[in-house]
Amino acid sequence: MKRFFLYLRRLAGLDQVVIRPPEGILRLPITFFRYTFEAMPALDCTYTQADIIKMVRTVNSLWRQAHVSWMINDIVDSVIPKDVFPTLDGTEDKAVVRNMFYAASQTTFGDPSVWNVSLVERFAHLPAGGIYFPGTHTVFWVKYVKTREIDQRILAHELGHSLGLAHSTEPLNLMGVGPSNERQLLTDEQIADARVQGAVGPADRDDMPLNLPA
Repeated sequence: MKRFFLYLRRLAGLDQVVIRPPEGILRLPITFFRYTFEAMPALDCTYTQADIIKMVRTVNSLWRQAHVSWMINDIVDSVIPKDVFPTLDGTEDKAVVRNMFYAASQTTFGDPSVWNVSLVERFAHLPAGGIYFPGTHTVFWVKYVKTREIDQRILAHELGHSLGLAHSTEPLNLMGVGPSNERQLLTDEQIADARVQGAVGPADRDDMPLNLPA
């Protein structure tokens, strides 16, 4: 298994970071969870290992400016039981649905020093692309919002929240809100703050944003 994930890292272009890291690179491990749901198969993750490798490449291209490199720690297939995530009919309040996804993340929360990315097809009827739950150090990441495939830059944005970064009002900032293919920059202050948090582990403050649409 270890050889297999070293192979995945090599395919993702991460082998130089893993084996011969440049001075100053902060290497952060992610465990990816591919969720399937007993009660809601329409939400089942369809991301392949190749898709995950591509995600990591995209994320690292954006976080390179901060000398942060995300590594694939593991890829785990997880079944969410129906007593944790029952069937939805589409009329549920956003907070109820959010809490159900949080409960699902509690079933896969383990090592507090590792970042978790839980992969699902969509957020039920919520028009969200990503959510960070500080309590379980988990970024939820979807493949589609309605019928639109999500921009992988948003995963880099959500990982920014996991490094303690709040939203930015700057139009080209990676932590900006709203759709934009141009949002990819970080300020020197953001880089410094993210590196400090990354050296400690995933952000777990209660005041972290949940990033649900208004």
